[in-house]
Amino acid sequence: MNELAKVESVEISSGAYWDISRKGLTIDGDISIEQWRQVGEQIKFYEGAVQWWIGDWWIYSETRQWGNSQEVAEQIGFDYGTCRNAGWVARRFELSRRHDKLSFGHHLEVASLDPPDADLLLAQAELGTGKKSWSARDLRNKVTEFKRFKLRAIPDLPGMGDRYVVIQADIETALNAVAPESVNLVLTDPPYGHEYVPLFGHLARGASRWLKAGGSLLVMSGQSWIPEVMNELSQGDLRYQWTLAYMTPGPQTQIFDRNVNCSWKPVFWFVKGNYEGPWIGDVAKSANYDKSFHTWGQSESGIADLLDRMSQPGQIVVDPFCGGGTIGAVAVRMGRRFIGLDNDPDAIQQTRARLHESLAA
Repeated sequence: MNELAKVESVEISSGAYWDISRKGLTIDGDISIEQWRQVGEQIKFYEGAVQWWIGDWWIYSETRQWGNSQEVAEQIGFDYGTCRNAGWVARRFELSRRHDKLSFGHHLEVASLDPPDADLLLAQAELGTGKKSWSARDLRNKVTEFKRFKLRAIPDLPGMGDRYVVIQADIETALNAVAPESVNLVLTDPPYGHEYVPLFGHLARGASRWLKAGGSLLVMSGQSWIPEVMNELSQGDLRYQWTLAYMTPGPQTQIFDRNVNCSWKPVFWFVKGNYEGPWIGDVAKSANYDKSFHTWGQSESGIADLLDRMSQPGQIVVDPFCGGGTIGAVAVRMGRRFIGLDNDPDAIQQTRARLHESLAA
């Protein structure tokens, strides 16, 4: 048996112990209610620390640049996405900036912010309102307000830079907005309602024109209309490659007309010609739930996971439904070049603001 898997005994008082194993906890001996409380406090400490432990453990493997660290983690039983996302948050907060009175989830909510902004909001969350600190959900709402306030304060935002172009255009008429056979990856998240299904056909035709040979289209979708969506996506000159599962944390989405609590969404992968890139894992994972920039928005961590798998620095990424600008902001931060399209002027303004911030960071 692995030594770590054996029962560990922790002394509570003379002749009294609590024994812990993977299968449970037992208390041997007679203890007082105050000692029982101390055991609970210790358990709560472990519960709050374990995500940090995983993140710091994963960061250590990255500093050593071991080529098989993912394989080792999966042999132990860790999910790669969990390790990667915990490492991302842990890397954003060195030990001196972590608040032991707040949860890992609190830190996750502000991890995408600049460090001074994140520190400010964490301090406010700990102080709270009255005698009560903010919950992680409360902090998420404050982050939404904070981001929108900062974006409103940026004047005269350019629509074009050395690393990006943002154009107000409708997908139905935007075929000529992007040069043909110039794009490495089209990554996008169109609206999911039934009335929007025809947009997937316009997307397929646009991607067929824009992509280089061997380039990929990754398109997120809801599950309600998959047969119709796939029929629309088949209208372009692209070949179906695979379906990735994009795992979404936070509250499950309730699909009332289907009686389903949904925790993931499909990402359909099409290729122009033949795919000759590296092997791709087909489960992507978002570290947090982020609707602060757009009602239908995705988190930066989830988009970073997809971009890391499917593109390289210097390559061109197009999002024809750029919405709140998450794909563009992450793309330029990861060294890609970005072209964003949307028919909503507010979405264009917000995307320009986030690109401006990403390049200034």
